[in-house]
Amino acid sequence: HTLGFSARQNYVITRVAWPSFVNLFLGRLNGFIAENDLGSGEYVGEKATLASQEAVRSLRVEAGIQTYQIGASFRSWEQYVNLAGIDVITSPPKIAGELRRRADELPPIESRLGQHYALGLNDDVDPHRIGLDTLWDVDDKLVACIDALGREDIDLLNADRLISFFEAHGCSDFLVRWSNSEIATSAEEGKIPKLDNWADQLAHRSIGLDSLMNLAGLNSFITDQREMDTHVKDVLGKAGFWKW
Repeated sequence: HTLGFSARQNYVITRVAWPSFVNLFLGRLNGFIAENDLGSGEYVGEKATLASQEAVRSLRVEAGIQTYQIGASFRSWEQYVNLAGIDVITSPPKIAGELRRRADELPPIESRLGQHYALGLNDDVDPHRIGLDTLWDVDDKLVACIDALGREDIDLLNADRLISFFEAHGCSDFLVRWSNSEIATSAEEGKIPKLDNWADQLAHRSIGLDSLMNLAGLNSFITDQREMDTHVKDVLGKAGFWKW
């Protein structure tokens, strides 16, 4: 699974689907804070990644689910140091190159699992009102919801029924019933949601910040895929292999 933004998302995905890997785009989480002028965004994505690693590792140890955590969307060489100990790291070559160039001056690279970093938030920001806790908390209500889901025949649940199931178990902020207008707004925003468009819903807990980031990521993937499809058709067309 390659579109994760929180510990609870990856916890649910691991329990339900047993994937080989789950992912967390930590750079986009830091970017959400910075681009909405809520602070520097430092360590927000790191905290979510470490929490997700803990959740996934616990399921690996206690339930035997062989899923591994990927930390993705690295933006600086320091993140290699700050997230040492997670299962897998994927990074742009430029960032990996910066790490290699600093080999002689690096601090000790040792496990940071369980590390608690001070978040780069402005003093006037209420973390709860913007749903930051949804990035790293896996609460008992959600665990109970997935316990109940495990007793269902999931193959009989289409998308609408699955959303209804989460609603009935008090977890509607996790799997959101997005309206067409909300989907369109997210698509216009790009990878990073604009807080002004979602502040009330986040504050009222009708959506989770992780769910909002997931919607933005999915829309971004769709846009990128359309652009790639168009490019491929253009190349094939010029080569005489494709007719529009």
